[in-house]
Amino acid sequence: MPDIEKFMTVSADDIEKIMGVDSGDIETVMGVDMPAAGPAYTGQTFVCFGGNTSESWVIVDIDYKSSTSDGNASPFGEMSEQMNTGSAAGSQGARAVHAGGAKDPNYTTGRSEMEYITIASTGDTEEAGDLTVARGEGPGAAGNGTRAIWAGGYNFGGTYGDVMDYMAISSTGGATDFGDLNNDTGNGNCGGSLTRFLHSGGNSLVQQIDYVAFDTTGGASDFGDLQLPTRSNGGGISSEAVICNSQGGTELTTADPYSETSRTDRMDWVNPASTGSTDDFGDLIAGKRYVSGGFSDNTRGEIWGGDTRTDAIQYVDIAGKGDATEAGNMTVTSRKRSYSGASG
Repeated sequence: MPDIEKFMTVSADDIEKIMGVDSGDIETVMGVDMPAAGPAYTGQTFVCFGGNTSESWVIVDIDYKSSTSDGNASPFGEMSEQMNTGSAAGSQGARAVHAGGAKDPNYTTGRSEMEYITIASTGDTEEAGDLTVARGEGPGAAGNGTRAIWAGGYNFGGTYGDVMDYMAISSTGGATDFGDLNNDTGNGNCGGSLTRFLHSGGNSLVQQIDYVAFDTTGGASDFGDLQLPTRSNGGGISSEAVICNSQGGTELTTADPYSETSRTDRMDWVNPASTGSTDDFGDLIAGKRYVSGGFSDNTRGEIWGGDTRTDAIQYVDIAGKGDATEAGNMTVTSRKRSYSGASG
């Protein structure tokens, strides 16, 4: 069906005002599609929270850089405490919200705390509430610029869990239960379009991709599969047409599910508007795991750091796909892994 703005040569907001009806009624009466309410993934500031280095298992540092340059990252501020393996999501030019994370090498002291930064001004985080369940390792997160979802993670009584939480990025009231993943897992990869949230891979040999609609609540549905089960890879690089669900990570096999030598340079992708298994996107410069992703401005995606103790930043053209190119460095030398990234 034709696009309603082109059909009437006025914006959707003006149409609603002129006709005195909401978008759903316009679609029903006129038989044309209303455009989605605003663009997703146009944040042009990439922000990286916490992590660890070769010198320290947990750090408080926050880095940032513009999506439009190949330069190095700069210091933004600090988190409320040292941590790694949390996750974050952002909204364009407004906020980035971080949640969860581990405080000790055994991942037994998980964090429920949520905190946020204001993208337009550098500085330290402020309190945003709590997750419904503390996560010590590997909750995945993604947002659509309005709502963020956190999925899975470790510290559910010493095991991985399937809980999904959500929160409006603009709020500070803490998270609410969304529903459940199809598997108990952590260290998966999350990404999203304006309408859909996708979670893929994770511990326990998970190859499945789950999805939910951002504007509903409930359990996840099966989307398809990764090329191979993968964990410890960064947050998804996303646009409206492409989600790169796997940037590096550890490829899991039944023979050796937690091999320290099975780092991969593989990147997979899907079209979030459909369902199905992944296709090949391209390769990283080298095989890595525990990278930080979640950096995308609808055109460019970036992958930061990762084992083996690198502070390198790589980037890809989301629409064109293909192999990654080096783009600069993080601020903390020898950053190793387990940071969390967001675009805002």
